[in-house]
Parts: sequence; C-alpha cells; structure tokens
Amino acid sequence: MDSVPPTVVGYGITSDPIRNALYDAVFAATQLTVKESWQTINVEKSGCIVQDCNGYIQQTMTLRASGERVTERITINEEMGEINYIKCDASGKPGVVECVFAIHTLRVHWKAPYQMAQDTFPTLCR
Repeated sequence: MDSVPPTVVGYGITSDPIRNALYDAVFAATQLTVKESWQTINVEKSGCIVQDCNGYIQQTMTLRASGERVTERITINEEMGEINYIKCDASGKPGVVECVFAIHTLRVHWKAPYQMAQDTFPTLCR
C-alpha cells in the first residue's frame, strides 16, 4: 500500500543509508552547511550572517519562501554526531524547540518481533 508523504517533518525524518562515504567526511560536510546554509536550504546567500559565539554558532538568514528573517543558535556535538538548532525570537532569545540533525554510524537488522518493538515505545513513556 502506498502512503502519502507528509507535508511537515513533525517529530522526525530519516534518510536512506549513506554508503561509500566515511563518517568524518559526512560530518565535515554537514558542519560546512552550518556556515553556508544556502548550500542546502532556500535562503538568500547575501543575507546570511554567521557568528562564532561562546559555545554556539549564531546564524541569521532570510528565508526566500517567506522573506522571514530567522536567527538560530546552533551547537555541534561531534562526539554524539549531532547538530542542534534552536530558533530565536526577535530579541535573540533562544526558543524552547530544538531541532536535532543526527548522524548515526551503525544500524543493525534487529530480528525481534515487530509487535514487541511497537509495544516498547509506549512503555518508555509511562
């Protein structure tokens, strides 16, 4: 059965596996896109301002789709393979929603019964 693709990311999205590339190369490319956002998202290159701050990177950019000016605080955790984005309000204060871009290096074919895995998640939230 074909499913309809979502219109928003919601609680997450996963890419297909990246093959024939070293983890360090993928992570380095991802870090570069933090400083050059126009390489991966539809923003005005001339309107991107990136500042190295104490413990984070602050990025301000203009979204082409809406013209909205957006400021984000970005932290990079190489050990965890994560880049965290927090959108700031007009005064520059970080919001409460954090978007996480994660690169994981290992996936295994888990032979556990599907229903067991499905039952695990609700029990974690109790």
